[in-house]
Amino acid sequence: MSNTNIDIEALKARYTAAGQSHLFSHWDKLTSAQEQTFASQLDKIDVERVNAVYKTAMQAKTEAKSSSASTTQNNILPPPKQSLLDTVPGSQGLQSAREAGLRAIAQGKVALVLMAGGQGTRLGSSAPKGTYDIELPSHKSLFQLQAERIIRLTQLAAQEGERGSANSPPQSLNNLPATKTDDPAPASATMTRDGRSITTEGVGGHCPGGCPPPGINSLAFQATARGGITTEGTGGNCPGGCPPPGLYGRTLQPQTAAPARSFTSSSSSRATSPLDDSALLRPAKRQRTLSNGNSSGDTSSLFAFTPATSYTSGSDQGYVGQASSATIPCFIMTSEFNHQSTVDFFKSNKFFGLQPENVIFFRQGSMPCLTEDGKIILGADGEILTAPDGDGGLYTALRTPLADASSQSPLALMRSRGIEYIHACAVDNCLVRVADPVLIGGCIKREAKIGVKVVTKIDPAEESGRANAASYFFTLDFLETEVPRFETQLVFHIARKFIPISAPSTFAGEPIGTPASSGIELELSAYDVCPFVDPARIAVQEVARQEEFSPLKNGIEAGSDGLETARRDLLALQKTWLESVEGVQIADGVEVEISPLISYAGEGLEQYNGRKFTENIILEL
Repeated sequence: MSNTNIDIEALKARYTAAGQSHLFSHWDKLTSAQEQTFASQLDKIDVERVNAVYKTAMQAKTEAKSSSASTTQNNILPPPKQSLLDTVPGSQGLQSAREAGLRAIAQGKVALVLMAGGQGTRLGSSAPKGTYDIELPSHKSLFQLQAERIIRLTQLAAQEGERGSANSPPQSLNNLPATKTDDPAPASATMTRDGRSITTEGVGGHCPGGCPPPGINSLAFQATARGGITTEGTGGNCPGGCPPPGLYGRTLQPQTAAPARSFTSSSSSRATSPLDDSALLRPAKRQRTLSNGNSSGDTSSLFAFTPATSYTSGSDQGYVGQASSATIPCFIMTSEFNHQSTVDFFKSNKFFGLQPENVIFFRQGSMPCLTEDGKIILGADGEILTAPDGDGGLYTALRTPLADASSQSPLALMRSRGIEYIHACAVDNCLVRVADPVLIGGCIKREAKIGVKVVTKIDPAEESGRANAASYFFTLDFLETEVPRFETQLVFHIARKFIPISAPSTFAGEPIGTPASSGIELELSAYDVCPFVDPARIAVQEVARQEEFSPLKNGIEAGSDGLETARRDLLALQKTWLESVEGVQIADGVEVEISPLISYAGEGLEQYNGRKFTENIILEL
């Protein structure tokens, strides 16, 4: 908007009436170009709404403190019993919910919303949180971990869909049995090459040899690491670890169980330098990896000195060589502060193996930053400082036309693709189960409009989590038709953060106020819609913190919810997965990282039966 189209005097009068006249105290020092930019920014802000939001948020915070002071343990009520999902580990409810969720994914009814609009101000960096390297041995970013989980999940969903269509007994996501060597391959699962029938069920023909990858219903083929099946003559030449042409269709007889072998690898060093943006965005290092699916009888050939996972652009959703008929469109919510850097990060990494058309970026809104007494803050460059409006900003953002000049909103795009259910989760949780079939299936069976994951708080004063794991289920109908009716009644929350404040009188840009809390950001929370929904249509799933919640919120000095704890928690969880496999032994102090392409939630690890791990290693495809 041109400065000539803005009535400056009227603008000043409006801000003066709102108690924000200090914003014009430096006006005479601006150049003509700066005046135009500044006036345009001020004109776009609904200053009256900002004041109202601030007043309501402060009042709510005061009331919450008063209520907390008078509340006793006895009158804190648990969620209604009918709201709790029966997903206790090992229960029939868990299995039933998982199957329902996988079927919905296989039918193309599920979309993922990854809430990634925040910046790591507490981490000492302005880089998008999803690009953070939490110092895993593989140095995979949060975005890469989550993208690879999507890929693995689509494979599991496709398998569930095939089983459902064939009315065959279901399998557990966490306990997939080995493929039987005497099961005939269905006609639809074969292709002809040089006059031979070759099993390619669920593959999509990506393997150069037309081979099925390990674990996808191949005839008599499992990785040698299972210890009971021979695949003589393979030699590990196929990128997928497949037997050569001619072995398909032959029944390979199980041999005497192989003795336990030790998997060893050179240790990977961990960076100890201070966190900075360049470190967060660095490419993956070359690592010693154990590649899943190599079928050589000699375990020494299982090791390949290779870079961490590489991708081919334009591939089907599903890792190259393991394509899936199921898809999970991934809608990534960014903000004005990190949108382009997030898009560039995905492009430079070839979308981590996802189809580009299934990765949709959209921006959330922002609110001006304020001082404790509600004054709008100026930045050192003379512009209004703003911040993302919290994960609750997703409701408005999902109805806003996409930034590519399209008139279509993310919700409209979902509707056109046949989406019915949405899983929304925070990008900064390294343990998050994206598009979690258990939460989705449980909510579908309960006919819930909204579902929320919760964890037990470590401490009553805990900042992160607040018993809410930032993982939500929504129906598309709920987001489209019901949320707009009450959205204006949602109350913003006060978030006190370090904000460099420019002193209006000097306009010098020196930070003022205490470094730890120099300003206020106004944020909505996604769970704020719950009071407006019939409790009978809300589902609550309590999950184990050590399995599903380790947020990246704070710098190293905080001691909790930071880089060190995120790294520790992910490797500890994966260790429990491996140790649940019969005969697996992991030496003290040894770190074993498991690629999400191998296991989404602990399934698919039976091939390591009887193995000993004596040095740090990465298990990759």
